[in-house]
Amino acid sequence: MATLKQQGVGDRYDPSIKQKVRVLHVEGRGVSIEQVDKVTRFHVKILHPSFSLRGVILQALGCSVHCDLQIYRARTAHLTLHAYLMPCDPALTQAVEKQEKCHGSTRILKPRPEKSQWLTSDFYLTTSCPSDVNPRRLELAHVDPPNFFEVFIRDADSDFSLNLSCKSRKQTIWNHEIRAAEYRGSILTSDQHFVDLHQTALIDRVSQVGPILDRLLKSGVITADGYSDVIAERNNQKKMRALFDGPLKGCGPECKDQFLEILTELEPYLINHLKLE
Repeated sequence: MATLKQQGVGDRYDPSIKQKVRVLHVEGRGVSIEQVDKVTRFHVKILHPSFSLRGVILQALGCSVHCDLQIYRARTAHLTLHAYLMPCDPALTQAVEKQEKCHGSTRILKPRPEKSQWLTSDFYLTTSCPSDVNPRRLELAHVDPPNFFEVFIRDADSDFSLNLSCKSRKQTIWNHEIRAAEYRGSILTSDQHFVDLHQTALIDRVSQVGPILDRLLKSGVITADGYSDVIAERNNQKKMRALFDGPLKGCGPECKDQFLEILTELEPYLINHLKLE
């Protein structure tokens, strides 16, 4: 239950007053409006706040907190990691897990930093191999959902290390190895690949067939002959069926990962809907 001071309301409890009172919650660069459950002369009460009270207190105090670096392997053809830097808080962990699982990501479990860090401090994440890391820096803040470093490695084929450093202290606070066995291969947990599992829905509902075939040809997933055979079909459903029965039939997990990545980009609403089924 959240209790915040409120002035100018009479001693007696009037249920109608609570409809006129709201709590403005500022978090990061955004705000939210909380409906109150009870109003008295000195307090308003929120029985089920949607924000984390711990986060409000920590941000207000600007104190040193224990933090976590949670790493998720995204469902993409090339290795892409999402590294979430955030205070240790079960509510934030749950928010991140829900967000990543919705997109089919899997977590790479690593120990968290041993020493506490100051909120609002800036941090940098680097790798021991060629990579693209965005954004270049992150501020340690209690925001829901937390922001993350995106680490993109095009030709990952061996172990590498991640290094987290604090700008103000100019020192490394966390360093761990990411082993090839932890990220290599398809990240699907079921026996069937996502595109095979949802083949019928994809055949019936994909509309951007032409651009998808163009991308598959450019990425080398299908050949020019396979492209010609599929594009010659009359309508989208027949083209998608020909794609599954032909070029994709003997395709391995990596090619299907690329196909899924293209589908996610060109048919985002359909893929997100199928992931929630």
